Amino acid sequence: MEACSDCKSRSECAGQFEEDEAQSLGQRYHPQQAHPNISSFLDRIEPCTAAEFWKRCQEFGLTELRTSSLQEEQERELSPETEHERQVERPLPAEPEIHHLHEDARSFVLNGVFSQSSSAFKPAFMALEHTLAAKNFDVSEFRNHVWATQDFASTVKGSFGLNNYADLFQRSV
Repeated sequence: MEACSDCKSRSECAGQFEEDEAQSLGQRYHPQQAHPNISSFLDRIEPCTAAEFWKRCQEFGLTELRTSSLQEEQERELSPETEHERQVERPLPAEPEIHHLHEDARSFVLNGVFSQSSSAFKPAFMALEHTLAAKNFDVSEFRNHVWATQDFASTVKGSFGLNNYADLFQRSV
């Protein structure tokens, strides 16, 4: 910290080392003058920081810069991941199911009486029985501790079967 006498605090001194999260295409690929040695790079930063940086570089025997920095290489590797085009898969048009609140659901809300045998309710995981997930594992194996109304489980009219899955018509929870 002695070398950073111009700096007001450690955080201010440390802030001089912060880097941007990502570079624009212009910053990344625009031709720039190469900095063959570290001293040409140090001319562009605060003297207190430059002195500390130069001291550390000498300790590690670093006197030259590579033409492509490690940061640039890492950013080029990550760029395809961050700049990929998002494609949203929309479901085919479907007619919505008419909402209906079953009398047993009303009774449950008003009186607290829940009947597992009522057609108004079904185990919540059974609402997934027509999804692609149900193709890979048996949703009936889940315990029946969580229930949903039939109205909640049915979002669109129509039937789902062999290669027609209800994944895109599930309500978010």
